[in-house]
Amino acid sequence: MADEAVSESERGVVLRVLVRTNSRDRRLVSELGSDFIVMNLREAPHGGRANAELVKRLSKLFGLSTGAVTIDSGSRSRDKVVLVRERTRNEVMLALTAALNA
Repeated sequence: MADEAVSESERGVVLRVLVRTNSRDRRLVSELGSDFIVMNLREAPHGGRANAELVKRLSKLFGLSTGAVTIDSGSRSRDKVVLVRERTRNEVMLALTAALNA
């Protein structure tokens, strides 16, 4: 389904993300809903710093290089679609759930 928070496509795993910038919450994942994932970022949304932080932290969470995680759409918005390659939907869900409960 296209409006799921985590779905699988032929290109990889697709995440629908709502980003909270300038967050004091140290956890990356603060909510794992059925239609979106709320992620906390420390960086401000200026000069692409928040987007770079999102890619870097997701790459680390999934144990991937930064090239395997890309922002597919929404680079100038709080609502983003992120593509994760080299992982299955189940692997991504396990990592997100672990990050939420950390």
